[in-house]
Amino acid sequence: MVFITNDRVHHEKGCHPQLSLLKTLFLFQQQQFGKLTKLSISEAFLFSISSGPGFIYKSAGEDRIVVATHSLNSLQDLATSTGTWINRRFSATGEQALIEMADYLSVWKAPVLVTVPQSLFPSSYRFTEEIFYEDIEPVTKCLVTHINESGVECRIHSENEAIVVDRNKFLEAITRYRNRWVDLIFPSKDISLNWIYKHSLSRQIHRVEAGWQSFGTPKQNMEQFFHDFAKDPNAKSWHDVFSYASSLADDFGRAWYAAFLREASNQLESRAIEEAASIYERLSLQWRLCLNEMRKGRFPQEVTEQILSLEEEVTMLLKESMKRKEEEQLVYNISSSV
Repeated sequence: MVFITNDRVHHEKGCHPQLSLLKTLFLFQQQQFGKLTKLSISEAFLFSISSGPGFIYKSAGEDRIVVATHSLNSLQDLATSTGTWINRRFSATGEQALIEMADYLSVWKAPVLVTVPQSLFPSSYRFTEEIFYEDIEPVTKCLVTHINESGVECRIHSENEAIVVDRNKFLEAITRYRNRWVDLIFPSKDISLNWIYKHSLSRQIHRVEAGWQSFGTPKQNMEQFFHDFAKDPNAKSWHDVFSYASSLADDFGRAWYAAFLREASNQLESRAIEEAASIYERLSLQWRLCLNEMRKGRFPQEVTEQILSLEEEVTMLLKESMKRKEEEQLVYNISSSV
């Protein structure tokens, strides 16, 4: 688990492969703009507002892929949940990218986000359990805040102070990633906790029910996943799925979402959301048990039936809780206007 406050990063166990990206954005908002300072930004919180637990499953021959979140673009979903405007840029050359970044920094006074190899920074700054890979090389995200003729000022999630990287080294690094960068405009006003929680929960409910075009719903994907494993329980052929599960705390993020719902229930004063948190805690235990058996080449049918039942139950519970919240808000608005 990772906790971020204004003063330091508390790092116990990193898992989520894009956590460095999300933490970097939030830490900068806290330190530079004084926004979202009331939040202890945990791994559970970041996972939940940038994706939330879902389940996409695809099988093509011997290749089996599971995506156990509702996000296929964590950066975009995080931006949506925090009022941040993002725009992806593709410069013609590395040198042109640096010129365009510098122009943007001078005009907008806001940082840009850049993908760089983790080796760009000294080893003491690296968190190997949080890296993700591009072309087999470990990469990370950094915020660029200043560029001059000799150096590039970078901020990364694990450090409170900026790191100055030699300009030529930085140029070589971004050229390897097709000169890509992202410009950012943070919201002018702080965002309320109520809005963040309600927005995240409403999106979660919608995605569980609607699913993704061409991917189906989480329920359909889970059923197919269990069906295919029962036909071929050879653990070696599911190695990539098990490795991916480990990156989401070995329960596909269900415990993280339970912790997030605990926070949401206190903020929104909802007993139903608190009950949903308890169900996700049970789901975490069931998924851990299920994956443990699968790794041994055994198909735990009773456990999978429990999982399917609980996943459906918790969705209905959250849906009803949010519906009641909307009705309460409508009554409040009407009474306030009288």
